[in-house]
Amino acid sequence: MQIASKSLEKSKKSEVKYICLVLLVMVLWGFLYPAVKVGYKALDIDTSNPPQILMFAGTRFFICGAIITLISVFTQKGAVGLKNNIFPILCMGLLGIVVHYSLTYIGLTFVDSSKAAMLKKVGELLYICFSFLLIREEKFMITKVIGAFIGFAGVIALNITPEGRVSFSWGDVMIVLASISGISASLFCKKAIKKTSPIMVTGLSQLFGGMVLIVLARLLHAPRISFSPEGVLILCCICLASIISYCIWYYAMGKVLLSKMYILKFAEPFFACIFGAIMLKENIFTLQYLFAFILLITGVAIGVNNKSKKGKL
Repeated sequence: MQIASKSLEKSKKSEVKYICLVLLVMVLWGFLYPAVKVGYKALDIDTSNPPQILMFAGTRFFICGAIITLISVFTQKGAVGLKNNIFPILCMGLLGIVVHYSLTYIGLTFVDSSKAAMLKKVGELLYICFSFLLIREEKFMITKVIGAFIGFAGVIALNITPEGRVSFSWGDVMIVLASISGISASLFCKKAIKKTSPIMVTGLSQLFGGMVLIVLARLLHAPRISFSPEGVLILCCICLASIISYCIWYYAMGKVLLSKMYILKFAEPFFACIFGAIMLKENIFTLQYLFAFILLITGVAIGVNNKSKKGKL
């Protein structure tokens, strides 16, 4: 009886640990939405010029990927199982970096950072509701679905016009498609990290994705980026937040069910809105935003309150 009690206590502590780690990632990713917009101004990025935006995104992920890969090489047996995981890592780079961030960076030129973070939840909703049809270890749980729909209701509330209609712009559509692309990349990641270091997988996928974005931008005749001291500082902040957050995210992915992680991701817009208000003076103090926040947080609280099998949280 005592052994069972200790085991249960240990399991609860482990769950709290991973939930806290994922929430830390949400704080960092929430910061990145307005940080990218600040980067546009600091680096003199022409937001009407998509190739230059792609160059900015490619520079970020090339730097992050190179640093993370070096960290993996010098601190872990990063190359273990790498040979058999080249394809999923390349798919991660194409879907999770090239497609995902091309759409995100261009979409952010049309959409407030706080709103973009909420729109990104569409892909998570689809995964939470239908993952049990594709992934054997994912189980259908009504609490996850209820939590996801309540959270997604917050996204819908955010897009209701004063006339009472739900309106989506081209920028909104880009952000939603970016979300779906990111989910697809996560499925390849889940496969890759089973046999290869999550840090190595993170580094190589970002390095490859960054290289593709830079080459694509150059082929499209992207103007060079102007690196002012302020621009270098914000780029360093973006890269540091990216390195820490993605390494933690992919590490946790090997311990926590994706569906549960994606429910926790509904907390990301909350932090994005806070940072957007602080860094960009975005007006989030409206009844519409407040209602959306309440729905998102309620969805998270309901969705994470379930038990999983097979040792997964």
